[in-house]
Parts: sequence; C-alpha cells; structure tokens
Amino acid sequence: MATQNSSSSGPAGIDSFPILLAVSDNGPQMTSGPTSEFMVLHTIARHFGRPGTPIDQAWIEGFNGHLKAQHPHLLAIRDPQTLRGELAAIRPHYNRVRLRRGIGDVCPNDEHEDEVKPSARPATPGSKPPA
Repeated sequence: MATQNSSSSGPAGIDSFPILLAVSDNGPQMTSGPTSEFMVLHTIARHFGRPGTPIDQAWIEGFNGHLKAQHPHLLAIRDPQTLRGELAAIRPHYNRVRLRRGIGDVCPNDEHEDEVKPSARPATPGSKPPA
C-alpha cells in the first residue's frame, strides 16, 4: 500500500489524505464499472499488470496458495472484521518465523531489517561465498 500527499482537498476539507494503490491483473473483476466507482469513491488508485504476463502476479498467487493451504478455515470467513482478526493473529508467524527461500531462507522481517548478516545466510545454488 502506497501513501502520498494529495494537492487537492480531500474528504471533509482535509488538505491531504492517504491514497491507496491497488495492484492487480487485468481481470474483469478489477476492470468493471462498479469496481472503478468503488476505487474512485474510496480514493484508491489502480495499477494493472502487463497484459499477457501472468508472472507479474506470481509472488502474490504463491502467497495466496500457501495461505489457503495452511489456513483453510480462512476461506469460510465472510465477516471482514473476523477475517482481519484471523490474519492479524497469523501475520507474526509469516513475518517473523516462516523462512522464505526466495529471499535467502530468512524471515521477511530479518531481510527487511537486515538483521541477518550475508555470511550467516545459507548459500544459494550458483552464488559465490561472501568475501
């Protein structure tokens, strides 16, 4: 989610407010008129992936696959507040405990906060050892 200050006046006369960015594929759910109206009403900017390149969404599709497989009960939740609570409960595991091969077999928080020294990371195939 990206935020930036708007130069125009926002809701209730507020001079700046967050602008959310929704990144999606070009599917009919995201390009329909009702979705466009909703996005405008809620000040959500849209960015679409490149047509014919499904690999652009591979990282989120992979994450969704893991999430659904490891927590199938989430699929039955229809109440947004309940779902937010469930996701908040499992988020620490995904960000602080579960290792990700794509970022060097470390946790996202460790990679983001650079808490893991490169020499401590497991070697990836074809990589050179740290100097």
